[in-house]
Amino acid sequence: DIVGQQKPLLVRAGFAPAACRPSLGGNANVNFGRIGMADLRRESVTTFSRQTVLEVDCDAPTRFAIRALDNRAGSVSDQLLAAAPTLFGIGRTADGQALGGFTARLGAGIGRDGSSAYPLLGDASAQTWRPHPDGWLRSDGQPTALGRQATPGVAPGAWSGLSVPLTVELHLAPARGLDVRQETPIDGSATLEIIYL
Repeated sequence: DIVGQQKPLLVRAGFAPAACRPSLGGNANVNFGRIGMADLRRESVTTFSRQTVLEVDCDAPTRFAIRALDNRAGSVSDQLLAAAPTLFGIGRTADGQALGGFTARLGAGIGRDGSSAYPLLGDASAQTWRPHPDGWLRSDGQPTALGRQATPGVAPGAWSGLSVPLTVELHLAPARGLDVRQETPIDGSATLEIIYL
């Protein structure tokens, strides 16, 4: 018999002893309603704000972080790029103009056990953490976790459940730079990913 080259098949997996499930109020839909051109500032960015709640339910106390992925990457307006790491795209006009962007900010929350939960910002590898009082979710891959203290040197807590206020701010580019002649959908989308630590 003639035998060809062989290559082993490697199968790898990780086992998570407890799973966590995130959910957002309003069926994960933050609706800003109909916005008219008259509602926009001509020379500067116009911001609208809505509140919702992020709930995370875990099978057992679990250390985790949240990474936000921009599903509309590349559509943030140049008018907003100073805040780029915290901005997520909201789409473009029919002529290809970027409409603006949105931000999402976690506030201090509360655990199922009644203890306070404070946002922490991690490095891209989720190894080191620091207090993150403004709570912005980031579009550059840096994760956000929740700790039991808001002081330097803290680490993410192990939670069986959390309820955290989430503020979503919609930032629309100055009206003078937008050529909107027909109804234009604002189509922001981000995925919140649970990372087990």
